[in-house]
Amino acid sequence: MKFRTKLIFGFSIVIFFISAILGVVSYNFNSRRLSEKAAQSLKFYSRQTAANVDFTVDSMKHVTDYILSDPDMLNAMKTLPKYYGSSTYSKTIERNELLDTLNSGISMYYINSNFYRVIIFNEFGDVASSTNTGSKITNKARNTTTIDWLDSAARRHGKPILVAPHMDGWGIRESEEVFSLARKVQGGDFGYIEVQYATEELKDIFEVPDSDIKVVAFLPCGHVLYRSEGLPDELVRYIKKHPAVTKMDSITVSSDASMWTSASEVSGNYGIRVVALEEKTEIVAGMKDALMIALGMAVGCFVISMGVVIFIASKLSRPLTALKDQMENTGIENLDAELKVPATDDEVQAVGIAYQNLMRRLNESIVKEKRMSLLQLQAQFDTLQAQVNPHFRDYEKISVNRILL
Repeated sequence: MKFRTKLIFGFSIVIFFISAILGVVSYNFNSRRLSEKAAQSLKFYSRQTAANVDFTVDSMKHVTDYILSDPDMLNAMKTLPKYYGSSTYSKTIERNELLDTLNSGISMYYINSNFYRVIIFNEFGDVASSTNTGSKITNKARNTTTIDWLDSAARRHGKPILVAPHMDGWGIRESEEVFSLARKVQGGDFGYIEVQYATEELKDIFEVPDSDIKVVAFLPCGHVLYRSEGLPDELVRYIKKHPAVTKMDSITVSSDASMWTSASEVSGNYGIRVVALEEKTEIVAGMKDALMIALGMAVGCFVISMGVVIFIASKLSRPLTALKDQMENTGIENLDAELKVPATDDEVQAVGIAYQNLMRRLNESIVKEKRMSLLQLQAQFDTLQAQVNPHFRDYEKISVNRILL
């Protein structure tokens, strides 16, 4: 195998491993960055959504605070039970005036534009509603004993409770799914206040700009307040049954259908647990891009490095090739010829100079040996001349001199 080939092959192995290591490091870095980015996004959305839902529930609570802080409405709620069972005309007029006070007090633009319905009622059949027109006519003859949250509200001693999404039972013409904030008026059987919010409008609170991220929210009692479309039932049940699995910044929860990465946040005021989730396949799709980038970097590094290695190997082997060609053309007749060694100022030039010195010494040795042979021949002729007839001595010397010349 030629020196140039060996050089390229050896460096190609080294470059291959370096490129592979660079690709692995790049992939690990990008995949870790994508995972961290996904975890940060989920945590951000869960925190933001928890803050938004707290703000919405706070506005519902403020409505009840407004009603209870208004002297006229509070007096009306406390007075209405006294007219229970009374059928006199004057009492009926007074009762209707108290109900008008409540109806007018909650029939405000702010309430009608921000909430589905606000109801003030008691167990004696007195009902005041913020909406009593069009499709939202209130059924004031509703049997309130069928409302299942009354006992829970009574046990809270005037503090608000959150009612899980349910079908509104106050409508006559239509019924929509709502969730409610309710509270009992303290001091006696003065009734209840229910502020309803349409669950359809919860999308404005819980939906996030990234369509790949899903959200599910749980009330403190464990009931689902909201869930994004596309979330498997198995996953929602799993999170509901194992609430601790979503307490970390980023963990993987499993369902029968798929794998998800999640982050959760509990709202500070009302304990609503918001869980943001993203399916693993979406993150893996991003990691495929990271893999292609890493592979491209590795291949690019290998190709560029190999080009540099081939260029350097060719440059390094060129003086050796030239030296080899001159060595192959060296013979006895041109031992004293000067070698054309490229001025590389490295070991290649030193080898050329050493070879040239070797040729010079070899040439000098050959010349010296030739002279020694001639001297030995001269001595043999001198001895022969001494043995032959002296008359031929001059003639023989002349002959020997001619031969030497």
